Amino acid sequence: MASEVFDKIVKAIEAGEPELLEFANLAPEDSALILESLLDPRNGLDERAHRIHFSAPDRHLRMIQPSKLRAAAVSWLYEQHTLWVRDRLNDKVALKAMDLLPSPPGITEFTGTYAGSVKEPDFTFFPHKPKGLLEDFPSVVLEFGWTSSEPETVDYRRLWHEGSGGQVRVVIFVKLCRPNAQNQICATLEISHCTPETGTVATTTQIEVFPVPNPIPADPAITMDELFSGYSPSGLNPETELILNVGDLRRVLKTNIIKRGYLPA
Repeated sequence: MASEVFDKIVKAIEAGEPELLEFANLAPEDSALILESLLDPRNGLDERAHRIHFSAPDRHLRMIQPSKLRAAAVSWLYEQHTLWVRDRLNDKVALKAMDLLPSPPGITEFTGTYAGSVKEPDFTFFPHKPKGLLEDFPSVVLEFGWTSSEPETVDYRRLWHEGSGGQVRVVIFVKLCRPNAQNQICATLEISHCTPETGTVATTTQIEVFPVPNPIPADPAITMDELFSGYSPSGLNPETELILNVGDLRRVLKTNIIKRGYLPA
């Protein structure tokens, strides 16, 4: 079973399609072998642009390949950081205290129920601890995905928050639905927050991107404290809000949806 799943994933990676492969209810011994092979640099797969997601308690494995819509979501968040730097983070100390890592290699340090899980997000903010050391987990992660008519098999927000012991403060999820009969694509932005004290999702905000809601709600935000995972550099107010401009997300998604031959809903 393990070799069959691994071969199927490798063939998909080499072909560049499909964008998503999912495997449910994997036996522990099979999932261990599959992950070991996928993450082994000797197999040359670490240089590819695919993402691996494995939720240990659910025994659920996903292999996701990049798309222009996924890249658009990443470019949006990078643009937001550029605006934060212009308006709030223009201190050299602050800039040196944060690493921006698009698609970091498999994050495996999950604990508790989620020990053995693997996540490869689309974009991350990795703050530095005092003395310049990197955190074990990013403070903020971005993920992109397609919605389904079926209930979600795995709550990846909970995996990030609980599995990291609350170190992952914010999960930003850009979700798109498959084209409908009118060739339209809808999109939703979901943002969940937690604290190390709870280690669970404390609040979740959901905003419709397409169709455009009326009236348009206020843009969501994360705090400086969340971005730096509790280690805000001296001179920065931990309570400062960093806006996530949904209008900017609409702009970049609309451009790429149309380029793919679809229409925003």
